[in-house]
Amino acid sequence: MDPKRGGDGDALDVLVLAESVPIGTVMNTIPIAVLELLDGGEIDNKIIAVPSDRGLRIIPVDSYDELLSDHPQVMEMLQDWFLNYKGNDKMQFVGWKGQEEAFKEIEKWQLKLNVQ
Repeated sequence: MDPKRGGDGDALDVLVLAESVPIGTVMNTIPIAVLELLDGGEIDNKIIAVPSDRGLRIIPVDSYDELLSDHPQVMEMLQDWFLNYKGNDKMQFVGWKGQEEAFKEIEKWQLKLNVQ
């Protein structure tokens, strides 16, 4: 996330709501939401995703709307954790956005290589 474009200089964070898997596991996921945050005034958004393999999901959702309507407590837990994991008042909550915005966020921060 390029600081010149308002990012924090780190890679885009993706939290996959899944059963525990070994470190280094590669899995197909479906981005379903964006938790919008500021860290010291810099964008530090989190993509929330679920595994494409339904057997690995810890909550049975396919979309932001299902997450919002059926599991708002999960959203609240994620929001609380990310607002406090660095200590009180370090992170600032901006809002939640849905699946379309999650894909736009991923596209926005993709590294574009000029290969000729």
